[in-house]
Amino acid sequence: FSDKRRKRKKRSGNRPGRKDALDVVVVGCGLPKRGVGWFHLIQLLDLPNVNVRAVVENNRPKGFDNLVQSLQARGVVCVASLADLDRFTKRTLCFISDRSNNRNLILFRTCLEMGASAIYLEKPGAPTVKQLEDMKTLAERRGVAVYIGYNKNF
Repeated sequence: FSDKRRKRKKRSGNRPGRKDALDVVVVGCGLPKRGVGWFHLIQLLDLPNVNVRAVVENNRPKGFDNLVQSLQARGVVCVASLADLDRFTKRTLCFISDRSNNRNLILFRTCLEMGASAIYLEKPGAPTVKQLEDMKTLAERRGVAVYIGYNKNF
C-alpha cells in the first residue's frame, strides 16, 4: 500500500459554453450544507455534461451570499424568482426542492410555461394527491418527464 493519496482534480463542473450540456435550473436551494436543493446543486456542478444555468431562491437564508458569489464566478445566475429568467431555449431540467411544498404547484407550472424539458420534484411533491394528479396532467399535455425524489433516512 502506498501512503501517497491521489488528489482528486477539482473540476469547475459548470459548462455554460458546451452546446451538448444539459441546462439545469435549481429552484429552492436552501442553506449551504443543509438544504436538499444545495446538495443537488453541489452534485450537479460536478457533472461533466451539465450546465447549471441558474439557482432560484426567493428567501435567501443567512450565509447564502457567499454561495451566490461562488456560483456567479462559475457562470451561474442567481435570482429570486423564475420570472427573472428568460424562457428556456434548450433542453432544461428544473430541480424543484422548495422548502414549502405549498408553492410546488406554482413553481411546477412556471417551469412548464418557461419550457422545461424535464422536472425533478423533491418530496413531498404537493400537499394533496389531487395537486399531484393535476401536475401529472399538465406535464403529460406538454410531453415533459417528471421525477419525484424520495430519500428515507433511518
